[in-house]
Amino acid sequence: MKTHYLKIYQNFISGVESSKLLNKVFENIEVNIKIIYINGLGFKDSINNEQFVVDFEKEINSSETGISILKKDLIKFIEVYNDLIDIVIIGDIEFQNLYKYKNDNEMYKNCFLTITLFDSSYWEITCKNEAIIKLLHKEYLNSEIQ
Repeated sequence: MKTHYLKIYQNFISGVESSKLLNKVFENIEVNIKIIYINGLGFKDSINNEQFVVDFEKEINSSETGISILKKDLIKFIEVYNDLIDIVIIGDIEFQNLYKYKNDNEMYKNCFLTITLFDSSYWEITCKNEAIIKLLHKEYLNSEIQ
């Protein structure tokens, strides 16, 4: 199955807008989800959650396979995250496809869906379903299909 690519140039910084994007991505698909990398500065309520953020990032980034997360929990997590810099999220029906890949192209080939935020500047989404990519491209005018 062919992989389709979309790049969305981030014209929104807030976690609320990022969570809306993820909600749109996941609204018509059911897949297992993992976060395999994250880098950020914390939650809106950073006084109470600062150590949690450090521990959570360390747990994800040191894990060989990433951390499984439910769709609703991922969206809520992103919504309250204050300054997300980088994140890699992968999704697939087959749980054995969800692990940290040494090669991005292999990840794109094996996973039904990948969502990556690069340096708080743009999102890159790959998906085996072209209709999802086209829908997102229509929704986000500051995007391009690659």
